Amino acid sequence: MTWVDLLNNARGMYAIFRDDVPSLQAVTIHSVGMHRDGPTLKLVFDLPDFPTDPPKKWRGYKVIRIELWFTGVNSAVIALDTVTKLVDLNISRVIANNQESIRLVATLANTIKIETVASGAQLQRISAY
Repeated sequence: MTWVDLLNNARGMYAIFRDDVPSLQAVTIHSVGMHRDGPTLKLVFDLPDFPTDPPKKWRGYKVIRIELWFTGVNSAVIALDTVTKLVDLNISRVIANNQESIRLVATLANTIKIETVASGAQLQRISAY
């Protein structure tokens, strides 16, 4: 099972990347934030790799930007000294409070730490630039 399989609506990722699931190693975080509804953690990042056969409208672009929403957040830690560095993300399935949950962890030495446990994760947006 890949990180894409953990998303509630992974069809968009598979339509673009097919079976070549993109790595979450060395992503560039664009933004991170919390919203009280849900509550929801929103994470926007750029992937390190571009699809080998992108949609025609994306030809000429070089970067894929992903927006994920982690909904039903049970816990969250966000400590950012900077958001311009490359970080490794890990999205996995865990058991929290006797429920199957999704865990996101992003760390880079002492400059970035994002960790959350949520009831679900969904692909909100995928774009190219």
